[in-house]
Amino acid sequence: MKNRELLFFFILTYLFSWFFYSPLVLTNVGILDYSFPSYFTIIASFGPSVSAIILVAQKNGLLNTFSFLGRNLKPRVDIVWYILALMGPGVIGVSSVFLGSFIRGVAPDFRWSSGLVSFPIVFFFVFLFGGPLGEEYGWRGYALPRLLEDHGMVYSSLILGLVWGIWHLPLFWISNTPQSEIPLLGFLAQIIGTSFIYTWMYKKTGGSIMIMMVFHAAGNSFGGLIPFLPLSQTGGSLTSFIVFLVLIWVTAIILTLMSKGD
Repeated sequence: MKNRELLFFFILTYLFSWFFYSPLVLTNVGILDYSFPSYFTIIASFGPSVSAIILVAQKNGLLNTFSFLGRNLKPRVDIVWYILALMGPGVIGVSSVFLGSFIRGVAPDFRWSSGLVSFPIVFFFVFLFGGPLGEEYGWRGYALPRLLEDHGMVYSSLILGLVWGIWHLPLFWISNTPQSEIPLLGFLAQIIGTSFIYTWMYKKTGGSIMIMMVFHAAGNSFGGLIPFLPLSQTGGSLTSFIVFLVLIWVTAIILTLMSKGD
């Protein structure tokens, strides 16, 4: 039953999101000659959470759907987890920039640091419209606990990371998205590695979706402010991105090994 529920969730999520992504992709590759509104990407990003809500409502009724939303939010966790979720991506990002500069034999460029003052504003909008709110009730609120019921942390993180990563594929053919500038295999490696970190935090916080959303928003926000991704917006180098991937996977492996027996 759980496997069928998960399959329905993944299919519905892809159908919902890719329905809104597809017109933008077809326009960008020249098949359609029509300018679709860019906010289609925002609507598409809500596919996972909307799909989870639909399936919970269909199975358990509307009242239990509100219970699902409130029960999984779990904002009352130790402040340490908020600090870790908020600052962890930034620490890894800055470390990637410094190590990348060292490997390339160039002095670190600190001009990007002035942009960090805008982090609170960027974080606010990213939290609402840049993925966290639209995704985490689905990926970590609905899919992850069902995977963990029957499988260990490694399998659950790997499967969810792969599904999560492939779900982003249309964005690689949509202009002005970060994915349109990031190597596909590198992005998938980033997403799958990060999935292990999400799972670790999920388990340690008792399934707090609020922490998942904060972590997601911080990662996306710092990605546009700190040049650890190879984006024209930030001037990041491929070397720093490779270092970033290594740090993500080292962190993921350490946390997974620490969680053995949990």
